[in-house]
Amino acid sequence: MNYTVDVAIAEDYLLFRQGIVSFLSDEPGINIIFEVDNGQELIEKLKFRRPHIILLDVRMPVLDGREALRIIQQNYPEVKVIILSMHYSDAYIAEFLSAGACSFLPKNCPPGKLIDAIFAVYQQGYYYDTHITKIITKLVKTKNTDISAENSTLTARELEIIRLLCDEKSIGEISDKLFISIRTVEWHKKNVFEKTHSRSLAGLALYAVRAGIIPNPEDLFN
Repeated sequence: MNYTVDVAIAEDYLLFRQGIVSFLSDEPGINIIFEVDNGQELIEKLKFRRPHIILLDVRMPVLDGREALRIIQQNYPEVKVIILSMHYSDAYIAEFLSAGACSFLPKNCPPGKLIDAIFAVYQQGYYYDTHITKIITKLVKTKNTDISAENSTLTARELEIIRLLCDEKSIGEISDKLFISIRTVEWHKKNVFEKTHSRSLAGLALYAVRAGIIPNPEDLFN
């Protein structure tokens, strides 16, 4: 491993937060750059230090995870967020993935799963287990909005980028497959997210199926 993932933690329960810091600090390739106990302090810290990934609790004092995620998406879109919550319901998961979270894990998940999620989100922008994939598929099937007019603004290259992103391809893999630079892939990805009004890969997947770019919802992230 020739990279280090900078991680910040926003969690109001001290014992739980210290437990995360303890086991992640021993993991090669992960660097805890700061920890906070509320969303407002998190937003203040981000003005001076930008982690690659934030582990974000939902229910916190002063400013909760929902509002903190909104501000992060608006002001620091390059920072990726993994939600850690005791409230692991389908509705919660769907809400936060649609709002831009890159993954959603229950607080009682195995430590190894959290580590896997951190590296996956750093490398490919998301981490979806089987349960989350089923939720995304369910969401897709309930969306009936006609977006064919929006779809017409996407170029052939952008459609190709969408299909590859939804096929779990990393920026580097897309670069190699299409024989274009990583910078060009990132530029196309930025345009795709802007044109589709997506804030996460989950949102892009919803768009892709609704627009007919991915004909079969079951093909997502499999």
